Amino acid sequence: MAPRNRRFRTATRTILFAAALCALASAHAADVQWPVHLNAKGYLEDAAGKPFPLIGDAGWVMSTRMNPTEVTTYLDNRQQKGFTATNLMATVVYPPEGPEDYAGEVPFPKGVQDWSERNEAYWSFIDYIITQAKNRGILVFVAPAYLGYQCGEEGWCVDMIAQTNAAMTDYGTWIANRYKSYGNVIWLNGGDCNCNDYAGACARVDAVANGIRAADPAALQTAHSGRQHSALDDYNKPWLNINTTYSECTSYATRLRNDYQRANALPFVYIEGRYEFDQNEPPTAACIDGQMLSAFFGGALLGHVYGNDNVFDKKSTWQTNVGMNSPGATAMGNISRLLKSRKWYELVPDYGNVVVTSGKGSGENYQAAARGSSGETVMIWYPQATTATVNMTQVAGTQARAWWWDPESNTASSAGTFDTTGSKSFQPSRARMVLVLDNAAANLPAPGQTATVLRPKAPTGVQAH
Repeated sequence: MAPRNRRFRTATRTILFAAALCALASAHAADVQWPVHLNAKGYLEDAAGKPFPLIGDAGWVMSTRMNPTEVTTYLDNRQQKGFTATNLMATVVYPPEGPEDYAGEVPFPKGVQDWSERNEAYWSFIDYIITQAKNRGILVFVAPAYLGYQCGEEGWCVDMIAQTNAAMTDYGTWIANRYKSYGNVIWLNGGDCNCNDYAGACARVDAVANGIRAADPAALQTAHSGRQHSALDDYNKPWLNINTTYSECTSYATRLRNDYQRANALPFVYIEGRYEFDQNEPPTAACIDGQMLSAFFGGALLGHVYGNDNVFDKKSTWQTNVGMNSPGATAMGNISRLLKSRKWYELVPDYGNVVVTSGKGSGENYQAAARGSSGETVMIWYPQATTATVNMTQVAGTQARAWWWDPESNTASSAGTFDTTGSKSFQPSRARMVLVLDNAAANLPAPGQTATVLRPKAPTGVQAH
């Protein structure tokens, strides 16, 4: 980045902050009572006990790509679509992004291998981003020090290894103290790298995480490893209280099953998969939708993070219709509405093929299915227009009301009412549909139309937490 006059930078920063704050005055308040926390059932809920479905967007580099007005534009769009989370690199070296922000400020004025001094002008913008997300009901996965692919130029790996564990712990303590009162932060350590492959990398990540834990023992912390890895594969440490899965189109169903069934399982989130418009390996629309649906139907009740290559990796196109208003982003918002119209937090994956007894498929064409623990609702994802046989006794009550739900349009059409006895085969008229089977006596609204349940009902005499 070309050198800039500091007085000009400061004036520009002041003007843009003021403009963004004016825009904020018209923003709708979010229906979330912070902080969120992890409950005993393995999903997030807010301070009032309201389940918090994590529908995330990979906004990784907004800290260096966007100015304050653009940040509010991005967050407003994501809030309106139904997203509830975003990723954020607190510090960026991801060419051509970073380490300078929109006004030319850097996080560490002594250089990339000395983090002992922090530039308040830079960090005040990170404060701003996290605050604006919080005001819109958006949780932020904050990467305090993103390692980067293969410990290369896309992250801080080499610069972290060049420093000491003590320096990294000091940084972790400092950043945790700065943000521990916000309530909408989950720490995302590591970053697109299997740290065990690089001498010193795991120790430095561990030091940052331990610094965070020392300053904020209640902090939610997870990690981001390389593709086909989970956080537990590289960071089975006391500070890790949330696991992640990182996969791709042909293997996400297997990865989700493995992390749900592993011996040392933790509540987990599908943190990254194939991005919409990925030029190297373009995903199908069924993959984009299937990653999220299979996550929630596959035991990842903490949620899913969607990615769009134009938002993440293309500075010139992130605000266009192939960026923020893409088909995939619209579908993610619609899937959010589907989940909120049912007790998504009670879903149990059908890995034993008890609900769907035949026709499950595999890979990208896996028909993920889940049953609510009470049997009130069963949901089945159809990536293709194929037949699946359903054990109708898995739906509670004497009759099941069936719906076909469309993620493209958030529309539901009745598929009839059936006895909850024996088996029945269902086939959609086209690919990319969800079959919803409800206990007819529950008289639930059409899928995707109304958030019917705000929080689980506490047993008699027990206060919801």
